[in-house]
Amino acid sequence: MGGSLSRIYDDVTSPGFGTFVDFLSWPDFLLGLNAEQNGTNLLSNVYQSIDDYGLLNREYRSWNGSLFIGDHFRATDALTLDFGLRYERLGQFADALGRNSSFDINQSDPNPSSSGSVAGYIVAANYPYGVPPGVIRAGNNAANFGLGQNGLAPRIGFAWQPSRWTSRAVIRSGYGIFFSLPTGQTFFQTVFGAPFSLARVNTGQANAAATFSNPFPQPFPTPSFFPYFPPYSPTSEIAIDTVSPDFRPAIIQQYGLNFQLALAKNWMLEVGYVGTRMHLSERLANQALKQRENQGRLAPHQRGFFWAFLKLFQISKQQPYVDHRSIIGPIWRGAS
Repeated sequence: MGGSLSRIYDDVTSPGFGTFVDFLSWPDFLLGLNAEQNGTNLLSNVYQSIDDYGLLNREYRSWNGSLFIGDHFRATDALTLDFGLRYERLGQFADALGRNSSFDINQSDPNPSSSGSVAGYIVAANYPYGVPPGVIRAGNNAANFGLGQNGLAPRIGFAWQPSRWTSRAVIRSGYGIFFSLPTGQTFFQTVFGAPFSLARVNTGQANAAATFSNPFPQPFPTPSFFPYFPPYSPTSEIAIDTVSPDFRPAIIQQYGLNFQLALAKNWMLEVGYVGTRMHLSERLANQALKQRENQGRLAPHQRGFFWAFLKLFQISKQQPYVDHRSIIGPIWRGAS
């Protein structure tokens, strides 16, 4: 019998991921003119401009703990049984600054107006501002559904000596459930998501006004600009960077069977099998894209663009969904 208790402090101070400009050729780099100046009236010599802004500091806090009990029981002279049960508390990463966020695609507006909608955004319970209509205030400081924080993990096993081989042979087997502690790197994905961060990516015709001397749209967002929830509409081109609100620790099952036979002095034959099965592991999938493909709303030539630049994440329920937005982030549907 035993237990454990720990408190996690993980402070993040991030300057952002930087600013970038891309050119398609060396002459484009040398010229650096906008679409009007270079005479194309279509494309700037600065093909792509990327910058980001926001309140990117975080003060992640989490409580973790466990209680476990086990017993070793000799059922007969030839059979020994082992039983164990572990309670695991794997707390979600709460942000003391109230800046955690997520997005519930099931609560999004499938038919937003031309002025846009913010339905589906989720903020933490300790979000320090008023919540706009359509935005959801979560019941915890992790800004998600709070799944999988408490779990029971049984473990069983046995060792048996078959009577026909007396003490020359033994068969052992065991099975156990374990929970994988999530890392802070996963929650770090939300640092660059709304409402406390804004990344701007202008490519191709959208960057026609850029010059090498002024490659980024102005005015630049200042700290007072945040929080900001980018509204999505049928004509918007935004990506929502987030972690799926069904974030939870992965579940791992381990099992094995082992046979040992004493052949002679100092010689032993051993044959065994060990298996591992993981459920609810983290992966990056594309549900919104899948929905659109299933409903015939995404043309083949569009799919490559979405895969290359948008990386949507998956949910389990199907609903009407128009081609106007994307969700970036890991989900917990993986298995191995």
